[in-house]
Amino acid sequence: MGGVVMISRRAILLLTVFLFSCMLISALENSEIRELLDATTVRVDLLDENQEIYSFGSGFFVSETGLILTNFHVIEDNLRYGLPIRVKLQNGSTYEADILHFGARRDWAVLQIYSQNKFPFLEFSTEAEILDDIWAAGYPITGNFKITAGMINSYQPDFLGEGLDYYDVSMNFDGGNSGGPVINRDGDVVGMVVAYYTEARAFDFIIPIGEIAEEIYWLRYIYNSVGFIPSYISGVEEVGYLSDFFRITNATGTDIWYLYAMTDEMWDADDFGDDVLGEDILYDGYYYDVDPYVYDWLYDPVYVSYDQLVRIVAEDEAGNYYLTDWYPDSDPWDIVLTADDGIENFVPGSRESAEPEDIAYHSDFFRITNDIGYDIWYLYAMTDEMWDNEELGDDLLGDDILLDGYYVDIDPEINEWLYDPVYSGTEQRIRILAEDDYGDFYLREWYPDTDQWNVIFTVEDWTTEPEQ
Repeated sequence: MGGVVMISRRAILLLTVFLFSCMLISALENSEIRELLDATTVRVDLLDENQEIYSFGSGFFVSETGLILTNFHVIEDNLRYGLPIRVKLQNGSTYEADILHFGARRDWAVLQIYSQNKFPFLEFSTEAEILDDIWAAGYPITGNFKITAGMINSYQPDFLGEGLDYYDVSMNFDGGNSGGPVINRDGDVVGMVVAYYTEARAFDFIIPIGEIAEEIYWLRYIYNSVGFIPSYISGVEEVGYLSDFFRITNATGTDIWYLYAMTDEMWDADDFGDDVLGEDILYDGYYYDVDPYVYDWLYDPVYVSYDQLVRIVAEDEAGNYYLTDWYPDSDPWDIVLTADDGIENFVPGSRESAEPEDIAYHSDFFRITNDIGYDIWYLYAMTDEMWDNEELGDDLLGDDILLDGYYVDIDPEINEWLYDPVYSGTEQRIRILAEDDYGDFYLREWYPDTDQWNVIFTVEDWTTEPEQ
């Protein structure tokens, strides 16, 4: 997966990307297209233990701060095997890269390289029509830079019933094109090359960039890029001292169910005050405007002696907490909560670390959340004895499927082999094994007496050896 040939059994498609420039508004000459793609397209290498190239693909800059968009399958083996990522520019410069964010199912990932340099980058266009001229750039097969001209042939919604949409283009993509840019005559990215259909070489696909653009806008905003950011994300025209409210934006990756704004006095007294969301939910990627006039304890620190500290505390749907400090006199009035604001073992009303006995024993079930990027079709929970005997037990999902991003609640009383190890209070181990819709396995070890009762599967839990 992600090798020089870039053929993955996970996909029937082989991916590549089309680039776009927001910096140019008139049609470009061929020389300008060449220079634009040359400056913004990169090669993404995964390295083995000897620092030799294990596999490679393509990518492109989407911000001057070093954000790079590529395919998830290009960098997936970094998550599975810990292979380091190196980015190589056309000028020969190389940089180490980290994975900043990804969407496995839609097959995209954003990398971050660290440099004092400012990089040329591409903008996006959602205006794409059949027979539009396009250009793709990448590093197919040999690892050398290549630009290909073509056109959009068709739009393929819900291809093969998998719920994913593509543009079919007239180009032929090969291993290494994955993640490279595809641009239109104006220099705007209209798609990211994703795959070709292996059953018939009649289809070569790109991902419509509009399905990814919002994620990139959020990352630009969070990481202070000068690239285009819609006002509904940045709120720059509305948020500030001219407003009667401050804004809290949810970029944690999960929905927020409860939201509190506390003064120092309230914090010291364990007084959370009212939930400012009321009956609402602050969905991931959305914002909420808080009016201090409505909450009398906020009026003074925000509008009068506004050099005071206000602590913003959020609780998500899984019971995880996020905390950020806000000074109204000096900080932006658009407060962005991210996953980095998460705080572990936070107990409402005490602010102390949770003891093991405080964890979820009031529930009659434990929760398994799917965050691997793919749907889970089979789910098993095994005691040590079952594991040693290679006994899976019943599929906890029955006839259901645990879709990506969803959770299932497991009642140990229904699954009798789980009752004793879950409720005995002794340090017993449960191995939870999941199998996704492509036949890959994910494994977690769970200790009911000490671990959280919301077990979250991620792609890092992938295992090559599900058997004992």
